[in-house]
Amino acid sequence: MAHTPNPLPDLPRPTKAYHKTVYPYVSPTRPELNVSGKSLFVTGGAGGIGQAICKAFAQAGIERIIIVGRTISTLTEFESRMKSEFPKLEMIVHAASVTDEAAIRSIVRSSGKIDIVVSAAAICHTTTPPSTVATSELSEILQTNTVGPFLVISTILHERSIQGWDHELKIIYVSSALSHTHICHLSGYAASKAAMNLLCLHLSMEWNKRGVSIFAIHPGLIYTTLTGKVFPEDSPIWEDGESHLRGFYFDLASASVVPLISSSVLN
Repeated sequence: MAHTPNPLPDLPRPTKAYHKTVYPYVSPTRPELNVSGKSLFVTGGAGGIGQAICKAFAQAGIERIIIVGRTISTLTEFESRMKSEFPKLEMIVHAASVTDEAAIRSIVRSSGKIDIVVSAAAICHTTTPPSTVATSELSEILQTNTVGPFLVISTILHERSIQGWDHELKIIYVSSALSHTHICHLSGYAASKAAMNLLCLHLSMEWNKRGVSIFAIHPGLIYTTLTGKVFPEDSPIWEDGESHLRGFYFDLASASVVPLISSSVLN
């Protein structure tokens, strides 16, 4: 089958060495990166990227995973598979939207101590030129991809303050390659991701010296249900990303990574 031209030729790649598989330094099986006894809080955890991240932490011995997603059937099905593969793992699933302030505050409050946060919930609008993006779609995109993640992160930071947590907290926002390059027919999606990148930078500067590390990372061009709505599965842009994706997110959340003032990380 003939492939279409790569629509993202200008995607920034800031390092000479470019890995597509897990290399030893970011392997979840590294003994010194063991996360036993810790809790992971994931939004969008039943999606393609979210599932890969949950599996990485389970492989590394995480004690508890709290997942927030919109579809209860998808959540419970993933929970069943994870418990079958990792019988000692405690999993808690919540069906809620990241834009539901009351639900998010209740879930965070009931979750107890949280060590690692991964914000992976996202939606995309219909591909269309920038001037024709429906304002209703743009509003929904910004609510889910920018306001929602900010709500989750700020709620957890608030809970940290009122509970007096003094342990190290790692927060990772799943950004997008499109926040760094130009795809005009996905302008609203790109803007929502770029906006949250900047919010992560400001949050990082505020909390950097208070035991909290905050990162915004684009995971590479990974084929998922969401991205598959935009580009075909046989497109040349996709990277063999699940394995190295798991390792890189896991390494960012490990104790070996020092806080960054500039929180935007390109994969």
